[in-house]
Amino acid sequence: VGRAGRAGLDSFGESFLVARQQNLEKTLVLLSAPLEPLESCLMTISLPPLPPLPQHQHQHQPDHNPSTPQPHSDGFHRLILEALCTHSAITEKGLQEFMLSTLLAHQKGPKLILTQVSNSIEYLLKNGFVTRNSSASNENSNLTKNNELQSELQSTNLGKAVYKSGLSFEEALFLNLELLKALDSLVLSDICHLVYLCTPINNLPPITDWMWYFKLFTQLSEKRQNVGEKVGVKIGCLTAKSLGKIYKSTQSQQTEICCRRFFGALILCDLLDETSIWKV
Repeated sequence: VGRAGRAGLDSFGESFLVARQQNLEKTLVLLSAPLEPLESCLMTISLPPLPPLPQHQHQHQPDHNPSTPQPHSDGFHRLILEALCTHSAITEKGLQEFMLSTLLAHQKGPKLILTQVSNSIEYLLKNGFVTRNSSASNENSNLTKNNELQSELQSTNLGKAVYKSGLSFEEALFLNLELLKALDSLVLSDICHLVYLCTPINNLPPITDWMWYFKLFTQLSEKRQNVGEKVGVKIGCLTAKSLGKIYKSTQSQQTEICCRRFFGALILCDLLDETSIWKV
C-alpha cells in the first residue's frame, strides 16, 4: 500500500508491503527479482485459438500452418479501428504515422508496421468494419498506391459497434450473422427469439448432459421449437450429441454455440415469466 511520487513535486514515492511470515521468502524474491522486459501486446505469438468464424468468412483468412506459431494481430486490428473511429487518423498514410509512434514500432521496426497496417486495413475492409471513401475508389479507375494512402477510410456501423462494445472481431461477425438471419425470419409469436438475440455469447451456460437437453427441447412448445430451429438449433445435432458423438467441423462448433445460447435464452425466458429461481 502506498503512492507514487507526484511529477514535478516529489523526487520519489513510498510503498509499504505487509506480508505473512510464511510468504516472507516469496516476498523477498519478488522485491529483488529483475524486471521482465517490456513488450508490446499489439501482436502476440501462439495465442489460444479464437472462436470459429461464420463459415462464409473463412475465405478471407490466410492459410496458416497449424504447426508453426503465427502472429496474432487482433490487437493491431483493433487499434487501427479505434484510430479510425476516434478520427485520430483517417487515411492509410495517417494510420502508418500513428502506428509508427507505438512501442511495437520501436521494438520491431517500421517495415513490419507498414506491412501490418496494410494487412489490417485489408482485413477490416473485407469483413465490413471500414469502407474506403467512394469518391476516391471509383470502380472505373484503378487506385494508384499514392491515392490509396491518401484516400479517406471510414468506420461502418459494424465497426463502430465493435469499437463501442469491446467485442472481438470474431464475436462481432458471429452476432452480425445472427442478426442478418433474424431479419429474414424473426419469430414474434414467442418472446424467446427476441430474448435469444439479447442473450450474451460470453460465459454461456455449459451443457453437461446432452440427452437431457434433447429431451428438454422435444418437450418445448411448437412455437419455441420453431424459434430454436430458426436460430440454428438442429435436432440432428442434438441427437448426435446425446449419443456421445463429437464433431470438430466449424459448422458443428457454430451449431453448438447456438444450442448453448438458446439454452441461456430459455433460462432468461423463465426468469422473465417470473418463475421461481429455484425451479429455473
